[in-house]
Amino acid sequence: MSGTLAPPGATLLAGAFGPATPFVAAAGAVLVAVMILVLGHARLYRANGIVERLDRLEKAEAINAGDS
Repeated sequence: MSGTLAPPGATLLAGAFGPATPFVAAAGAVLVAVMILVLGHARLYRANGIVERLDRLEKAEAINAGDS
């Protein structure tokens, strides 16, 4: 949630469900983010390697294009 929408959203949650609800929702969002990082670590690592290889390939192509 953006910084513009968070305060009114938290106010609505607190008014509808109780004062602790925005904090519980934030903790849940952090938990989901951590789970994505823990469970998807291999995919994220693999994706980063692909990007690095593409960067090296583009640099090599640029060097070769300059030589011809």
